Amino acid sequence: HRTLAHILWGDRTWLGRFTGVPHGVAAYGADEHPDWRDLARERDRADRDILDWAAALDDRWLASTLEYRAASDGSLRRMPAWIAAVHLFNHATHHRGQATTLLRQAGVDPGATDLPFLRASWSAPADARRAPAARDRVGDERRERDDRGRREQEREVRRERREPRSHLLQHRRR
Repeated sequence: HRTLAHILWGDRTWLGRFTGVPHGVAAYGADEHPDWRDLARERDRADRDILDWAAALDDRWLASTLEYRAASDGSLRRMPAWIAAVHLFNHATHHRGQATTLLRQAGVDPGATDLPFLRASWSAPADARRAPAARDRVGDERRERDDRGRREQEREVRRERREPRSHLLQHRRR
């Protein structure tokens, strides 16, 4: 729960830096939303805000320099805005990987997590502009692709359980 709250804090903090509306919550947000329902509600709101921000992005902003105060020590930092934008997503991806690992260790299957298996989100904005009949056909095709992707990922998981990837273990031992 605290890792998920930290991801939300990071998203809100970076988004605040991008938009000029600071999040204002002390580092690192792990205790910002102790109630699960509140965390889920705020996650949904943050996701909508990120989508709105991303939809309005332009080349000029991405080519600019972002100047902000670090949450850790208050120091003034500068970086290319495009790096900061990439970091917004990279930070969340890193911690979602941690949460996924914890869930799997607890015996919970978090479902598909790899982008190739999350195809439903690839063309959603374009689908919204299509005529209803075309949207339904595209939706059916997308569901079929997603089902194939999930089945492939499930096969891969079963394969890994039978044949652990020893090359990964060798890397850890070095």
